[in-house]
Amino acid sequence: DKMVDYLEAKNILLFAPLTINSLVDEWEKDPMAEAGREAACVLAHLARLQGNGAELMKYALRDMLDTPCAEICYELGCYYKDSMDYDEAIVWYQNAVSETECILDVETGGKKSLEGLVACYEALLAQAEKAELQTSSEQQKQSIEIYEQQLAVYREALADWQLPEE
Repeated sequence: DKMVDYLEAKNILLFAPLTINSLVDEWEKDPMAEAGREAACVLAHLARLQGNGAELMKYALRDMLDTPCAEICYELGCYYKDSMDYDEAIVWYQNAVSETECILDVETGGKKSLEGLVACYEALLAQAEKAELQTSSEQQKQSIEIYEQQLAVYREALADWQLPEE
């Protein structure tokens, strides 16, 4: 299987005893099966790492049939951040933090998504400050103020984040 070969080549942990092939087969029989949702998370993550947006969207959209999980929201946030679509990335990271539950990696609904939010607001702030240097306007000043406020909020949330106890 190409995915298993890719995982091994990149030294990415396989989720034993499950295999990607058996998860996908099980998922295609029942799209709502928990194992299928877990497979979607793993496959969406691999698709993003490979830069394959179409595959990422395929697995993400399958997860959207029900309430999405934090892992899929996080992967979408990363995808849009990497595409420099920071506003869209923020929506998905916020969903991962406050609107969804984790099914595989608790950090995607916390630390990782908060780091993504901080990175997005840093990028938006840098863009706004650069634009403000060229042509100052009241709207740009308001945008800078909002980005600074949100950046402070998410930096604080990230600093306070702790791994939840089971």
